[in-house]
Amino acid sequence: MTEMEKLGKDPVNSGGCLFFVHIPKTGGATFRKILGRLYASKKIFWVNLIQDRETFKTLSGREKSLLDAVAGHFPYGLHEQLPHRGHRYITFLRDPVERCLSHYYHVLRTPENYLYTAVVKGGMTFKDFVSSNISIEMDNLQCRIVSGLHGQIPWGQVDEKCLSLAKKRLRDDFEIFGLTERFDESVFLMARRFGWKVGPYGRSNVGVNKPESRPKNLELIRLIRSRNAADVELFQYANELFEQRIRLAGGRHPIRFFLCRRAKTFKDFLFAVKSKIKSILRFQKTG
Repeated sequence: MTEMEKLGKDPVNSGGCLFFVHIPKTGGATFRKILGRLYASKKIFWVNLIQDRETFKTLSGREKSLLDAVAGHFPYGLHEQLPHRGHRYITFLRDPVERCLSHYYHVLRTPENYLYTAVVKGGMTFKDFVSSNISIEMDNLQCRIVSGLHGQIPWGQVDEKCLSLAKKRLRDDFEIFGLTERFDESVFLMARRFGWKVGPYGRSNVGVNKPESRPKNLELIRLIRSRNAADVELFQYANELFEQRIRLAGGRHPIRFFLCRRAKTFKDFLFAVKSKIKSILRFQKTG
């Protein structure tokens, strides 16, 4: 399939089951809400935990045949459980530095996270978190998931072979992919490809405790990039490919996603105003 063909309209159900690979901390929570409005609840299978992958594998052939989409945390390759159906993959990628930072602050505000006790009770700073081998999610996670080799490669051993496979998968096997930093444009490309009618959407699972910008410490940024060198190269490649697809789609700012972004921003604005009013009222009550 050529790049131009990938941008043409082709309703999602005509090409088999949609697989949305949600790489943690790439804006997937917001996108999952969008999918939840596009597909009937009985037509989409959500994969939130490893156990859910096993449950999916045990579904009967008839149950799997009724699904239009599978979405959640799993690497490329789950379509092999649907040998007699077509499949279409989509995902989002993110700047590795921003993704690692977001992951750390997500752990800090989520007591039920499996890393919470070690990180919070252990008093780990962000630098400690990055420097440790506490989680495979901090070791080129995007390359691992996109290549389909997640779970097969030990810590620190993501190599050129894995990176090359991830690039090939992204280019040839993911029908559309998005970038967190260009979320609205990404949704526009997907909506155009699959014939989706996407209404206004707000942001979900946004880290309120996360700093507004990336670390200013250049040494820390270099540390993150060096420990995620494959992800850095994959993200650079993804940006180049994405820019090419945006140009083929008719430019960087099509009207449809501009309006969609305005609707999202207005919704965020209303939420901020509502929160401010509540804050003022609470202050008056206690004053």
